[in-house]
Amino acid sequence: MFKRSIIQTVCTALALGGVLVGCGGVSQQPLAPGRAAPPTLSPSKALPRAAKAGVYIRTDRGWFYPDQDGSLALSFPPPPDNRTVRVEQATFTVAKGMVNQEVYITMKASTGSLLSDVVFDFSPDGLAFNPPLATLTVILSGPVNSQHLKAYHTDSTGKKTVVPLTVTPLGKNRWQVVIQVPGFSIYSLGDELIPEVLEP
Repeated sequence: MFKRSIIQTVCTALALGGVLVGCGGVSQQPLAPGRAAPPTLSPSKALPRAAKAGVYIRTDRGWFYPDQDGSLALSFPPPPDNRTVRVEQATFTVAKGMVNQEVYITMKASTGSLLSDVVFDFSPDGLAFNPPLATLTVILSGPVNSQHLKAYHTDSTGKKTVVPLTVTPLGKNRWQVVIQVPGFSIYSLGDELIPEVLEP
């Protein structure tokens, strides 16, 4: 009886210790006064291609405020050869006054060897900007036909639309693509009107 009580006590202590370690331990910094915890985000809808060989995924996130400019930025490793279409950098920018309240934004991006591997998944779904425009600036490298390049927005209902973009050649098979972002959730690149690859 006494032995069983000791075993139960040790198991309880180990379980509690595991919970504390799993939560980051006691050295974790508290949130700033008055700041809510970042929202819990649902798993990405846009990037099941993560399991596909040769596809890279990066994430950046942070708070945006009505009275400040804000941005998120990602970089990817260089392409293995000049036949690969690859995102080098991506920068999402929101100017002062475009959000009407404090908001925590996440940008998740994927790139691979094809233009159809380029996908940007933003949260929270349904967020709109006022005035209705933010920008996503993407530096691409590889064999891109800039005359046929298109950007697509997929909203939270799965509806796809083509959104405006500008393409600037940077030389040596490199391109700057600036996409207009009126709201969230998914943006992608391609060279056809509505890509089947984006079907949820």
